[in-house]
Amino acid sequence: MRSRCAGWALGFLLTVVLLSPGMVWFGCGGGGGGDGSTPLPPAAPSSVTANPGDNQATLSWSSVSGATSYNVYYRTAPGVTKATGTKVSGVQSPNVVSGLTNGTPYYFVVTAVNSGGESAESAERSATPTSTPPPPAPTGVRATAGDNTVTVSWDAAAGATSYNIYYRTAAGVTKTNGTPITGATSPRVVTGLTNGTAYYFVVTAVNANGESAESFEVSATPAATPPPAAPGGVSATPGDGQASVSWSAVTGATSYNLYWATSSGVTKTTGTKIPGVTSPRVVTGLANGTKHYFVVTAVNANGESTESSEVSATPVAPAATFSQADLTGNWDGIFFDTGSGSGWVRVVATINSSGGITVTSLLDSAGGTTPPPAGSITWTISAAGVVSESGPSGSASFYGQMSSNKLLVIGKEGAAGSSSATLRVFRKRTGTAFSSADLANKTFKFHGLRSGTDNAWSWGAGTTNASNVVTITEEWTPSGQQPPGSGGTLSVSSAGIVTDSTDSTSYGLMTDDKKVIFMINGGSNNYGLIVITITGQNYTQSDYEGIFNFFAIRNNVPNPGWSYGVASVDAAGNGTYLSYTDSGGGAAPGAFQRVLSAIGVVTDPADATAHGQMSYNKDITVRTNTNAAGRYGIVIGFK
Repeated sequence: MRSRCAGWALGFLLTVVLLSPGMVWFGCGGGGGGDGSTPLPPAAPSSVTANPGDNQATLSWSSVSGATSYNVYYRTAPGVTKATGTKVSGVQSPNVVSGLTNGTPYYFVVTAVNSGGESAESAERSATPTSTPPPPAPTGVRATAGDNTVTVSWDAAAGATSYNIYYRTAAGVTKTNGTPITGATSPRVVTGLTNGTAYYFVVTAVNANGESAESFEVSATPAATPPPAAPGGVSATPGDGQASVSWSAVTGATSYNLYWATSSGVTKTTGTKIPGVTSPRVVTGLANGTKHYFVVTAVNANGESTESSEVSATPVAPAATFSQADLTGNWDGIFFDTGSGSGWVRVVATINSSGGITVTSLLDSAGGTTPPPAGSITWTISAAGVVSESGPSGSASFYGQMSSNKLLVIGKEGAAGSSSATLRVFRKRTGTAFSSADLANKTFKFHGLRSGTDNAWSWGAGTTNASNVVTITEEWTPSGQQPPGSGGTLSVSSAGIVTDSTDSTSYGLMTDDKKVIFMINGGSNNYGLIVITITGQNYTQSDYEGIFNFFAIRNNVPNPGWSYGVASVDAAGNGTYLSYTDSGGGAAPGAFQRVLSAIGVVTDPADATAHGQMSYNKDITVRTNTNAAGRYGIVIGFK
C-alpha cells in the first residue's frame, strides 16, 4: 500500500482553526431489599478534594458503595447545590473540570448515582484555577494513634517544598477550621492530644505557587494501649489476573487485613476487605489492564491500625505472541507523507489468512482513487508482532509493529536517505459500534505535524459540546502560543471514521476504546497528521512504566527522516532504548526521562520544546518537539 503522497496535518479534533495566513489546523449505598424493591440512592461521596490547574480543576473522591456513576456541580459562589450548580454528569473520580477562568474561585460538590436515584451533595470544596497552580494535594495520608499522640504520614506530592497539617476533633476539617501545623515533614507526631478522643486530620502541600487543596481526611483516636502501627514496606507486584501484595511485619500485630479497590484513595471503608492475611498475599480474580490499589492494616487485641501507604499494580496477561491470524480481517488505514512527496492517503482493506491484501477503497490527497491490484501486496507478521510488506505493489521499506491488543499496526515507510518519509496507522475493525455521542461533551488534547508549505508541529487542548461543536481552548506552535478559536462539528460513522463538517479532507480513525483519534487532512500542498487524545483521567508517574514501541517522523525538506524502536521506562520515568533505528543510520540516543503530570501531560526535562499526552487508557503516548538541528517531529508510542 505504497502511497504517491501522504501528509500530516497539525491541529485539532477534526476541527479547522486558522492560526495565521496559510496555516490551517484541524482539531482534529445502599442496595434495595432482597424482595426486589427499588434500590435506595447511594450515600453522598466523601473525601472530596479539588485541586486547581491551568483553567481547570481536578475533583477526586472516595468510591461509594452501590454507586454506578457520579455527578459534579460547580459555580463561582459558595453554597453550590444540585439546583444552583453547573452539572457535569456521568463522571468517575478523578474528573477534570475544564474551561474555567484563572483567578476565579470555583466551588464544587459531588453526588453519587445508581438506579435508585441521586445522593445528597458531598461536602463543598473550592479551588481557584491558575496558570501557575500549587502542587497537588498529598495522597496516601494515614494517621496512627499513640499514647496522647497521633503520627500523621503521607506520600510526597510532586513539586511540594513543604507541608501543612490541619486537625480538630470533628469530621470535616479544612484549612479554615483546623488547628494548623506548618512546615511539617512526614511522618509527623502530633502531641498533646487526649486519649479516647477522635481526631481528624488533613494535609496540604506547599510551594512557591501556593498551598494545595486538603488531602483526604483521616482520623485516629489516641489511647494508652493503642492498636499497632500501620504496616510499612508495602509493595504490589502484578501478575496475570492477580497481584501479590507484600509488607513488613509490625511489632505487636497478631494479624493483618488487606483492602483493595480500582480507584485511588482506598480505605477501610471503601475497599474490598480480605481479613486475616499474611505477607505476601496473592489477590486473585482481578481484571487485566485495570489498575488496582491496595492498603494493609495491622490488628491486635487493641484494635486495627490505620491504613498503610497505598500501592498499586496493573495485572497483565502474559506477553502477547502474534500470528498471521492476527492480521486477518478488515482494516482502515491512513498514510502521512512528508518531504518531496507530501500528502496523505486513506484506505480500507481486507487481509486474508495468507496475508494477501485487497484494497476496497482508496483516496489520496491528489484525488487518486485507483487501488493496487488485489493480491499484489502481502503482509507477514513475526511472533514479536513486526509486520513486513512484500509483493509487486508492496513496499520493502515498510516496517510496522502490531500493538499488544492486536488492534493497531503503526509503521514507517521510506528508504534511508530518501527525499520522502511516511508514517502509516492502521486500525482493525472489530464490530465495535460507534456513534457521534462518543465525541460529545469531551475534553481533549491534540498533537500534530504538518507537511508541505508548512512543516511545523502544534499541540493544544479543546472541548466539544453536546452537539459535537469544537472549541479550541489552547494551542502552541514553534512560534509560541496561538489565540484560541472555534472549530467545526465532528461526527463519527458506525465504523469509527471521524469527519468534520467544515473540512471535507479530514478523515480520522477512532480506536476501539473511543479515546484516541488518528487523523489526516489538508490540501494545496499543506497537509497534516493529528493525534487527538480524550482527557479526563488522572495519572501518576508510575503509569508511564512499561515497554513502548515507538515511531517518529521528522518533517524537513529536502531531508525528512524517521526513527523507530522499543524503549523501556521505569516507574520514576527513567527510560532506555532497547532497540533503535533511524533513517540516518544514527546510534541510539542515551538514557532519557519522561515526566508525567496528574492530567497526563508528558514533558522532557532535557528538552523544553517537547510536549506530549498519555491516552485515557494509558496505553498510547504522543509527543511533538524540535530537535537540536531545528527539525520538527512527532512521536507515537504504544504498548
